Amino acid sequence: MPREKRYYVYILASKSRVLYVGVTGFLMPRVIQHKAGEVEGFTRRYTVNRLVYHETFQYVNKAIARETEIKKWRREKKVALIEPSNPTWEDLAADWGETDPDRQADSSFGRNDKRFQRLPIQATPPFLSFRTTSFPLCHSERRRR
Repeated sequence: MPREKRYYVYILASKSRVLYVGVTGFLMPRVIQHKAGEVEGFTRRYTVNRLVYHETFQYVNKAIARETEIKKWRREKKVALIEPSNPTWEDLAADWGETDPDRQADSSFGRNDKRFQRLPIQATPPFLSFRTTSFPLCHSERRRR
């Protein structure tokens, strides 16, 4: 049975508690993007990269409606939403995206279990390599050339 799709409304904060509200279908990769500074704009400019709150939804329209609702709130109301579940504003995703070579997919298996050893990286076989063509990103870029 396929896993049910989930959508998330999340609140990020900077160390100085500047807030950002967002919505996504993939919370972990999105937060990792914010932490890496890959998302241009407000979150990168103000280093807003600490996950302090999130809610889960089954339907995207409900998630978008909730994000819109929270974005309209004054700061005090957003703080009141965060603090009952995270009073010290800890980063709920502090260890997301970190790689630990000693960490196993299942802690019940031993460290030297052959099933979890990394396979050597091989060069791409010639039949899988192909030449990519550069396409313009948008209609206006096509006119500039």
